[in-house]
Amino acid sequence: ASVKRTGLLTKSHDDEAGNNQWIFLPELRSVRRLGSDDKNKSFMGSDFTYSDISGRQLNQDTHKLVKETDKYYFLRSIPKDKEDLYSRIDYIIDKKKLVILKATFYNAKKEKLKTLVNKKITTIKGMHIAMFSTMQNHLSNGKTTLSIDSIKVGIKIADNTVSIKGLKTK
Repeated sequence: ASVKRTGLLTKSHDDEAGNNQWIFLPELRSVRRLGSDDKNKSFMGSDFTYSDISGRQLNQDTHKLVKETDKYYFLRSIPKDKEDLYSRIDYIIDKKKLVILKATFYNAKKEKLKTLVNKKITTIKGMHIAMFSTMQNHLSNGKTTLSIDSIKVGIKIADNTVSIKGLKTK
């Protein structure tokens, strides 16, 4: 009940400037811009951080193909920013769909911090979408499940819907 109608708006940038995020808190009836200090905080008490939800830009990390099989790419990504929450991220990517099946995140001490597993991938209008994911926190033994019940792809969205004002009206 405490998070009902809470909204998160993320505006992604292709450069290394990162993403801008705003959160609508219905109990306070206000929108708050999330600062760079907030990006590593828990997203609404879950094992995801705000930066996990917004995603990573390709140029944010240095990438190396570690191994390749008939079905998978095994990729290692090292963040360029030394202040990043993660020191390394290891990915298993489905070669056919080019979608992340598993991501293992390591902290600054090189300890396995958490693992994301995309368990159900659905293809809608040629787009591969993770519909059921889990994030396991290895240090706290926490686990968060993210389930998408329905999603629309390829529809027109008014500019004012994807805006700070749009956050308040949802």
